Amino acid sequence: MKFIHFFIIILSLRTFANETNTITSALSIFPFYKNSSKTIKTSGCKIQDSKWLSLLLTQEPFVEEIKYSKECDIEGRFKVLFNKPFPIKLNFRDKNTKNLQANMFINIEFRDKPYLILKLINAKLVTIKETLSFYYEHEFQIDPFSDPPIKEDRGGKITFIKDGKKISKKIAPNK
Repeated sequence: MKFIHFFIIILSLRTFANETNTITSALSIFPFYKNSSKTIKTSGCKIQDSKWLSLLLTQEPFVEEIKYSKECDIEGRFKVLFNKPFPIKLNFRDKNTKNLQANMFINIEFRDKPYLILKLINAKLVTIKETLSFYYEHEFQIDPFSDPPIKEDRGGKITFIKDGKKISKKIAPNK
């Protein structure tokens, strides 16, 4: 019986491989998150890099607006806050994926070194076939006073929620 349960979990993780890739590709629009496997073009997405860095130092909120372009398959507009969840909705040009909706949370935790914590809470990836619920967390060791401010990508975890069951998958650090 345990083997069957383990086998179902393995199959479920393989099922979510495309969705995980779509989510991590979409997150690569943000200046602190770089992803090499892109199913969605984000290299041409214009964002306010300096305001994201300023957010970490001053906690000053700002409005980010991303528009479709030749090298940007995402659009969205949202107010970025520090240490408070804020709603985001990213629309995709891809015909199979409609959008990603979530409450984003950005914070710094001070341990032996400062760590930037990024969370997507109550997140949904809406495709033409289904709406997939998930929770995402990623951690970065940072030094906001240096260039670049991200010193180490510590990886993350994505938890999919399907039919009342949670299936977690580790996200390897990007090098």
